[in-house]
Amino acid sequence: MSKPDTSKAKNSKTEDKPLKPEGRRKAILIVVLCIIVALFIGGRRGLMKRRDAAERYFYGTNDNDEDSVVYYLNERISSAGNLLIIARRYLSENDKLITDVSQSCEKLEKADDPKGKYEYNEKLTESCDALIGQLKLQNLSSTDKSFLDGIKADMDSSLQIMGHLEYNTTAAQFNALLGKFPTNIVRLYTFVRPLTLFDY
Repeated sequence: MSKPDTSKAKNSKTEDKPLKPEGRRKAILIVVLCIIVALFIGGRRGLMKRRDAAERYFYGTNDNDEDSVVYYLNERISSAGNLLIIARRYLSENDKLITDVSQSCEKLEKADDPKGKYEYNEKLTESCDALIGQLKLQNLSSTDKSFLDGIKADMDSSLQIMGHLEYNTTAAQFNALLGKFPTNIVRLYTFVRPLTLFDY
């Protein structure tokens, strides 16, 4: 007489055994980690999409570069270059005021994000104002005096125009989104930064 097959019964008993506390904790931890990773990837992707949309207005990749902040920053760099041409007629090439303007132009041009562009644009304004102030103390020709006034007006005008560009509107909306719940929580672990405004 053959013995009864008890392997199936043993297997079913093994399958019915509940997870040990250690195994249960590991399973829960894995599920939680998967949720966190999904939130990180999805949350960051969504926020960066909104951020990129605003930055298109900054860099001029929205099919209208003349409405971009970078366009008017480049206009200011060009005006500063004209200012240097006048300054070199009256001051030494190594004059600190001339060097400061030249370096500010280079750093502004090389900066690759709105925050950096804003900081070096502020330095450009400061260095150009200092140089203009010094030039006004020189015995300028009537032509150069007129050019100097025009350069100052052009640089100030570019600042005012930047303050009214679409970039500031979209960047402000994005920054406001980052401050709202639950986005303000998501941004903490996705490392998404607010955008710098050029609200002159």
